[in-house]
Amino acid sequence: MAAESSSLYSKPRPLSSYNSSIHSSNNTPFRSDSITAAPVSLPRTYGPFITVDPYVASISQSVQNLGYFQYGTIDSSLEDVEVPDPSHSYSHPIYQHSILTVSVGKPDRPENPEYTLSTYITAFTFDTLPRLIYSFTLLRLPSLYFSRVARVFEDAELTMPEIKRMALDLASQHPEDVHRVLFTNLSHHAPVTSPFWNLKSNWESFIESLLREWKTLNIISVLLLSAILTVLQIDVAANDPLTRYSALLSLICALMSLLYGCVFIIRFGGMKKPHKAAEWAWEARRTRTLIWWNVWVMLAMPAVWLAWSVVAYIICIMAFVWRTGSTQDGTILPLEPHLAFWPRLVISLILALGLIYFVLIMATLRRYGSVMDKKWREKVKGWTDRLIYQQPFPEHMGAYPLSHHSHWNTSFQSVGQRKDSDDSYGKPFIPPGRDFYTRSPSPLLPSDNGQTDSGRVNVEPAPKPPGLPAPVQTFKAIELRFQGAESDSLPPDIEARHVSPEVWGHFIADTEKAWNESFLPGRHEMTPQANVLRVISMWNVSVFGRLCIEALLCQEYYPEWPESPAHAIYLVDRQPILGRTMHLEERFGPIPRGLVRIDILDFSNREHRWVTLFPERGTGVRFNTPRSPSRPPSTGQYSDTRFKVEGDNYDNNDDDNDEGERSWEVEQQSDGFDRKSGAEFLSSTSRRPATPPKRSARSPSLEGSED
Repeated sequence: MAAESSSLYSKPRPLSSYNSSIHSSNNTPFRSDSITAAPVSLPRTYGPFITVDPYVASISQSVQNLGYFQYGTIDSSLEDVEVPDPSHSYSHPIYQHSILTVSVGKPDRPENPEYTLSTYITAFTFDTLPRLIYSFTLLRLPSLYFSRVARVFEDAELTMPEIKRMALDLASQHPEDVHRVLFTNLSHHAPVTSPFWNLKSNWESFIESLLREWKTLNIISVLLLSAILTVLQIDVAANDPLTRYSALLSLICALMSLLYGCVFIIRFGGMKKPHKAAEWAWEARRTRTLIWWNVWVMLAMPAVWLAWSVVAYIICIMAFVWRTGSTQDGTILPLEPHLAFWPRLVISLILALGLIYFVLIMATLRRYGSVMDKKWREKVKGWTDRLIYQQPFPEHMGAYPLSHHSHWNTSFQSVGQRKDSDDSYGKPFIPPGRDFYTRSPSPLLPSDNGQTDSGRVNVEPAPKPPGLPAPVQTFKAIELRFQGAESDSLPPDIEARHVSPEVWGHFIADTEKAWNESFLPGRHEMTPQANVLRVISMWNVSVFGRLCIEALLCQEYYPEWPESPAHAIYLVDRQPILGRTMHLEERFGPIPRGLVRIDILDFSNREHRWVTLFPERGTGVRFNTPRSPSRPPSTGQYSDTRFKVEGDNYDNNDDDNDEGERSWEVEQQSDGFDRKSGAEFLSSTSRRPATPPKRSARSPSLEGSED
C-alpha cells in the first residue's frame, strides 16, 4: 500500500487551473509544464522560507541579475504564488487530496551551466562592485534592516505559500465581509500557538519597534538641528568654509532624516496588516533586486541620513576646534565665487538626491498603501468566492467525513482565557438585511408516498433537459431539534447524482456531530447553528457542489410560535439550465406544508443574505396544530436557569403532563436575538440548552380553505 501511494504521488499530473509558481525544494524557482503531487501527510511541500540578501557580494547572483544565466531564475511576483487549499490549513484539514506543487522555470534547465571568464568579469564590474560601493555608502544599514525583516519570517518556519495563505485568511476579516465567518476555516481560528499567529505577532512587534526607532531618530534630528543652528550663529565658524559648509551639509541631512521619519511614522501605522507582511516576505526572498532602490533602502533612509548628518556635524566641530581660537590661526577669509561654487553645488545635489529619495519613498508607500489594500480586497473576495463553488474538487469521493479526523480533538483556550480576545462575541455573522419573496405553497393535498411530514416539498418535476441528470426535488434532509438531530434516508433522486449511502451517512454524521458538539476548532465558542453552517458549507464545496446539489440551512416558523424558529437542512437542485443557475427561490420551490414562513441562508451569490419565503397572500390558509416539533426555549434573559412558558397560546388543551413538558432547564443565555434579521444564533454565544422532554418531530399539516 505504501509503495502504491508513493508511486501515485510521484506521478506527473496534467496542468490544472492552478497556474501558480511555487519555489522548489532548493528555493530556486524555474519554469515547468508539469505538476507533481505531494502526499497530504507532509506538513509542508514547498520548502523552507529562504531569504536572499541583495547586498551580499555574490558573483553568481550577479550573473543571474544581469541575465547572463540563460536558464536562471525568472523573478516572478507574489501574484504567481498559489496558496494551499483550505484543506491544508493548520486549523481545518477538510478535504483530503494531494497538494499540487508547480515548478516555475524551464524544463530543459541544465544542471551545471558553464560561464566564461568574461561573464564573471562583467558581472563583477557592473553588478557586484556597484552593490558593494552603494552598500558602504549607505553604511550597510539596508542589510541590517533586511536581516531584521528576514528573521521575522524565518523564525515563523512558514513557506511562502503559507505566508500568503495567512495574509489572505486574515485580510478577509473585514467588518462588512461575511466570508470571514462563513467560509474562512482559517488561521484566525487556529490556536494561538500556531505558526500563523507567531508570525502575525512577530510582524506586529517588528512594526512597533520600527515606529519607536523612528521616533527616537526624529528626536535626535531635532536636537541636532538646534545644535547646528547654534554653530552657524558663531561668526568665526560661519566665516570658515570648512566649518560652514559641513554644518550646512549636516543641516540638510538632518532635515531629510526628520522628513523621512515623520512620513514613516504616519504611514507605517497601517503596515501591520498580514497581507502587507506577505508582500515584505516576498521582497525578502526575491532573487533579483534593484541595486539603487528597494524596500530595504527605504527602511534605512532615516537612519542613513541622520548618520551622515552626525558625521558632517562631527567634521564641523573638529574644524571649528582646530581652525579657530589660536593667535596663529589668523583670519580666515570666505571663499572666492569660483571656489565657493563647488561646495554649493555639492550641497544642492545632496538636497536634490534627498528629494528624489522622498519621491521614491512616497511612490513605494503608495504601492504599500491603499493600492495594495484595494488589490488584496479584490483578491480575497475572488478567493473566497472561488472557495464556495469554484474550487477544484478531489478526483475521488473518498475521505470527506469530518468526524473521522482524529487531530481535530486538539486543546484550545478555555472560555475564560478567550474573554480577553480582540474578537467580539457579539459581531453578527450575517448582515441585517433581508430579501422577502412571496411564494405560493404546494398543492394542499397529501403526497401519495407519504413524505409530507418528512419534509419533502411536493414540486412537480421539470422535464429533464437533454444530457442533464434528473432534477432533484427540494428535500428536508435533517431536522435540527433541541433534543437532537433527526435525519431521513437517502432519497433516490439524490442517490442518482452519485451520492453513495456511505457518503450520505458521513454527511449526516458530520452534521449531527456539529449540532450536538462544538467540535470545530476556533478561538471562541460557537453556537450549534454556526457549527452546522460551517459543516454544510464545506460539504457544498467538497461534495455537493460538483454534483449540482446544494445544502441549505433554514429556519422554519410554525404557527404556534412564530417568533421561535426551528432549524433544518434542506437539499436543493443546483443544476444549470441552458448555462444559467436559477435563483434560490426558484430552485427551492413552494414552502413546506405547515409553515408560516421559512428563512433560507443564501450564500450562492457574492452577498450572503436571508431569503424569506411566505405562503401566497390571500389564499385563506389556516393551520391545524395537532402535531408539532418541540418548542425551543425563548431567547430572553432570565434571572435563574429555569423558566416556564405561562400564559401563552402554545396549547389550548394543556394538562398536567403538558405543563411539565414545557419546563426545561437551560443555561443562562444572552439576549442577542435580532428578530428583523433572524440571526439570533449567529450573534449568540450561549450553549445549547439541556435536552428537553421528547416530543414528536413531525411537521404540522397545512390545510387551505376559502375565506
